[in-house]
Amino acid sequence: MKALNIVNRRNLSILVGAIVLALFATACPAQDSPIPVGERATPTKAPAAASTSSGTQSGGGQSAQAAAPVATFTPLATLEPQAAVATVEAREEVHLASLFEPSVGAVKFAEWDDKPLQFSNALLGYILVYAYDFQVELVQLEGETYQDAFQNGELDVLLMLDKDASGGWYTTHIDGKAITDLGSVRDGDGNNRIVVHSGLSERAPEVVDFLMKAKPTDELIDELSASIKGGRIGIKPTAMAIKFLKNHENIWGSWVSAEGADKVKAAIESGKTSLVNRKCIPDGGSGGGSPNCGT
Repeated sequence: MKALNIVNRRNLSILVGAIVLALFATACPAQDSPIPVGERATPTKAPAAASTSSGTQSGGGQSAQAAAPVATFTPLATLEPQAAVATVEAREEVHLASLFEPSVGAVKFAEWDDKPLQFSNALLGYILVYAYDFQVELVQLEGETYQDAFQNGELDVLLMLDKDASGGWYTTHIDGKAITDLGSVRDGDGNNRIVVHSGLSERAPEVVDFLMKAKPTDELIDELSASIKGGRIGIKPTAMAIKFLKNHENIWGSWVSAEGADKVKAAIESGKTSLVNRKCIPDGGSGGGSPNCGT
């Protein structure tokens, strides 16, 4: 009897619990979720690459825009040795052209330690540079080395050749037409000759024609060349040549054209005292200052 009562109590408890659950379910109907299912189902976008600049971030919580692609620098190929040399030479040529006036050619004069020769070279060389637009190079020689220099094509002009002292060289090379005799720069010395390389007549006939006309007179050659002095505070041959040109236009004016004479006088007035026709470059390379067109 006691066992039956226990079973009935259990059944009653189960029944009561079922009734309570049913009432709870009826009293609390299902509510909508505050987050729609569609939004929960939308996948999250992967974050874009961060910009390297702080100013590229966008507002509203959106992801930063990707940075624009940057071009990759590709180094130039190394020049071959021959190409590199050609490039350097081309740049040097451009640089020299910016420093010196253009010339129509070069003439090489023999020179050694003889004041009348140095004065004559400076005088005639200055006129060739500024009236005729030639480059003039003074080739320093000793003794009879002028003979080999002519032979090797290293020399164009020798203004004062002692014909007798040359032995048979003068006669042999005149007869063989290796050199040409243009007369004498000195009026009273027939043994003193102007000789030029035979190729100069074809290469620069105007130079040959000029040298045949140039006669500074023996008196002025001796007087002005005697003032030439070496050393740091010496007097250069070109200084005495310019003195001649300033004071004796009545002599040298007949050696050149009127245009050539004007070009020589303009060079002197601009302060050009060298046998190298440099362009006028302001002191310091740029900006004001006086032109350093001299030596």
